[in-house]
Amino acid sequence: MDPILDGLNTAQTAAVASPSPVLQVLAPPGSGKTKTLTARVAYLLSHDGYRPQDVICCTFTIKASREMRERLAKLIGEDLQKRLVLGTFHSICRRYLVTYGYLIGLKKGFGIADSGDSLAIIKVGIFGLVGLCVCMGCVRESVADFCRGSSSDCRSGSSLMQRGHAYLTRRPMVLARMRWLRI
Repeated sequence: MDPILDGLNTAQTAAVASPSPVLQVLAPPGSGKTKTLTARVAYLLSHDGYRPQDVICCTFTIKASREMRERLAKLIGEDLQKRLVLGTFHSICRRYLVTYGYLIGLKKGFGIADSGDSLAIIKVGIFGLVGLCVCMGCVRESVADFCRGSSSDCRSGSSLMQRGHAYLTRRPMVLARMRWLRI
C-alpha cells in the first residue's frame, strides 16, 4: 500500500486518489479534513506529476496553515513543502499582489489597511471635514457600516444623531463617504 494513503479511511482514500483536478472536501470539525488535504497534495505531487509551485494550499487561519505546513513537510519533505504556495487566503493574496499588483496599477510598497488603519482613515476624514472633536465611540460603532458601503447615516435621521450627537450632521458624513469612494 502507498504510504501516503496509510491511516486514511475509505472516504478519505477516495478523495486523495481521485482523478479529478478539482476537489471539494466537506466534513465536520475533527473528521480529518487537514489530513485528507495534506495527503491529497502529497499524492498529486508524487503520483500525478504536479510541480509544487503549481499547487495552492489555502487555509482560513494561521494555525491551520502552520499545521498543514508541518504535516506536508513530514509527508513530502522540507524542500518540496517550501516550494508550495501555502498560507491563509489573506497571505497568499497579498503575496500575489506584491508580485503582480503592478499589472492592475498597484504601486510598489503598497499597504493593506487593517481595522485599526481603517478607523484612523475615517477619523482623519471626519476630522478634516467636520473640524470638531467627534465622539470616537460613536464613529467606531459606525465604521463597519461605513466601510461596507452602508449609507444609512448619510441618508436618514442618522443613528449617530439619534444617540444625541447632532453635531455630526448628514452633510459631513456624505462628504466623507464621497471622499472615501473618490467621487
